Amino acid sequence: MSRRLDWIDKSAPVRHKPQGHRACPCLMRATSRELIGAVNYGAQSQRRRTSPNSPRDRRRGHAWPCEVSAQSNRERTMSDFNASSEKPERYLVPSEGPQAEPISRAYATLEEKCAHLQANAILLVPKKDTLRGRTVEHGLGADVVTKLRRDQQVLLPDGRLVALRTQRTFRDRCTSDIILAIYPSGRMLDQIDESKYSKAIIVVPWRMEDVRQWQRAWNPHVLGEPLAQPAPLIDNPVVEEGLKRLTRMLGPGSPDMSGLDDRNLAKQFLWELWTHDELYDPHAIRAWAIRHGWPPRYADQLRRYAQDIRDGKRVQLGHPLWRSDILDELRRYAQHK
Repeated sequence: MSRRLDWIDKSAPVRHKPQGHRACPCLMRATSRELIGAVNYGAQSQRRRTSPNSPRDRRRGHAWPCEVSAQSNRERTMSDFNASSEKPERYLVPSEGPQAEPISRAYATLEEKCAHLQANAILLVPKKDTLRGRTVEHGLGADVVTKLRRDQQVLLPDGRLVALRTQRTFRDRCTSDIILAIYPSGRMLDQIDESKYSKAIIVVPWRMEDVRQWQRAWNPHVLGEPLAQPAPLIDNPVVEEGLKRLTRMLGPGSPDMSGLDDRNLAKQFLWELWTHDELYDPHAIRAWAIRHGWPPRYADQLRRYAQDIRDGKRVQLGHPLWRSDILDELRRYAQHK
């Protein structure tokens, strides 16, 4: 089957050639209609010794860019990737320091949500000794605390159960339970964000400053206040459009930056923006990534890259993976939105 190769620089060497498969034109140094950054999929396929069109790659959304039209890529939005997964309800109970009343309100909300959503619940605390404090005991009730400290489940009035988990023992990322987190650490908030199938999440912070970035990313319903519309995280439309394309390149739904080319793809994108006066806030980029399905560890990695580039630190970019005119295309697309 013939392919259209008039946009390929045929004199350039082939960078990757997966064994046992026909070399894709997009693996050459070229200025294709799509991002050259998709070459990293070919490198990953070579390392796995599997076909780039294997069922595993199709499940992850990998495809050679020559098999995806430019128009279809431009028309795809982040809502296409997240439409199939229902996001959990998120609630934030304002709290500053040891107060029993916010914990009591949160537990009452937990009982209400368990009855409404027909789900069990998990009480997530930093460590088991958190339940020894008088504040938590007054907020939850002495009977509830006694059972949880004995590793017993608490029976709610509607027949649902509440189990205790700590930062160390919480492992179930596929739980469909309702999560009540009391005084969560940053690591606990990351664990909660990775539990994409939970039906509801209720957070009681030790200080509001501890959950400021989490609140910025998810815009939870603050109990006692009217529900606010989510504020845009990225003010620069060029940066936002570029983040959408980067997310598609790394795997929509759950981007993966475990490969060297994947990391270089992200660093080159951020460097290209910053050096051409397309400014951004690293913390806003992390919040955007979390809201759009990035695993917390890769969202943190993306924020660190953005901060290093913004601070003028030396960053290893690797060989070019993006088209030389990709920034012009992003600007044109942002103007017509």
